[in-house]
Amino acid sequence: MEKLNKVWGFLLHYNTNKFILLIRGVHMFAVVQVGGSQFKVGEGDNIDINGIEEKEGKSVTLDKVLLFADGHDIRVGQPFLKEVKVTAIVLKHFLNERVISYKYRRRKNSAWKKGHRQQRTSLNITKIAVQ
Repeated sequence: MEKLNKVWGFLLHYNTNKFILLIRGVHMFAVVQVGGSQFKVGEGDNIDINGIEEKEGKSVTLDKVLLFADGHDIRVGQPFLKEVKVTAIVLKHFLNERVISYKYRRRKNSAWKKGHRQQRTSLNITKIAVQ
């Protein structure tokens, strides 16, 4: 039996052991893994990732591509695609919002409060290259 699910703005069509992505409109995109996070990116998109040590204005290559789609050309990695590379430029480094950690022990006159700001990096996706 066939069923349709709506996933990320495209339809995932299941049929026995294979699946087909039916994309609304022709739009090239890739799903990349950076650190422990996955992002759906297209050319010109801006993403915020956990901090990396590249200088601002430098180019970064994201080679852990999980999925690539360009119209009817759809490639799914197992786990990654070796022939697809995503190039990005480091826009800026910044600190995320403060996260407060607080512990309180009742009747003990004991408590502590700590704050933490995660380092983040903003990237601009410039090119999705297929070899």
